[in-house]
Amino acid sequence: MSLGKRIRDIRQSKALTQSQVSNRTGLAVPYLSRIENDHIEPSFSTLQKISEALDVNLVDFFGYDQQKKFKEKCPVSLSGRCIAERIYAPGRKGIKLSAESYSTKQIQLLQLANYLVLFGNRKIHESLELLFLALIKSTSVKKDREWLSNLMRTNG
Repeated sequence: MSLGKRIRDIRQSKALTQSQVSNRTGLAVPYLSRIENDHIEPSFSTLQKISEALDVNLVDFFGYDQQKKFKEKCPVSLSGRCIAERIYAPGRKGIKLSAESYSTKQIQLLQLANYLVLFGNRKIHESLELLFLALIKSTSVKKDREWLSNLMRTNG
C-alpha cells in the first residue's frame, strides 16, 4: 500500500475529515488531498505534523503493525525489495547473511532510517553517515570486529 493511501486509511479509521486534519496541522486541504492521492511525496516534517494530528507513530504510515509477526526475510524495505540484497550483494565477501530477528523498536528504527535513506537529500545522507560512524565508535555498541571490519572496508 502506498504512503498516501496509508495516511488516508488511518485518517478515515479515526473518522477524521481532511478539513479536520488541515486544522490540526496547518496544511491546506488540497495539499493533504494531493498527498493522499499519491500526487506528491510529503517531507519528513509534513509527515510529523500529520502523524501528530492523527495521533499515530510515524512508522504507522509505512504499514508496520505491532501485532503482525514478520515472516518475510526483509520486513524493513518500503519498496518490497529486500534490503539485504543491497547490503549483502555479490562481491561483498566476508559478510555472512544469517537469519536476523528484530525487536519492535529495532524495526521502527530501521524503517525510519530507511525512509531517510530513500527520501533524504545529500545533506541528510551526510548527517546520517556522520551519526552512524560516531555511534559505531561508541563504547555503548557491542563490537563484532570481523563484521565491522568488512563493513568499513566495503563502505570505504
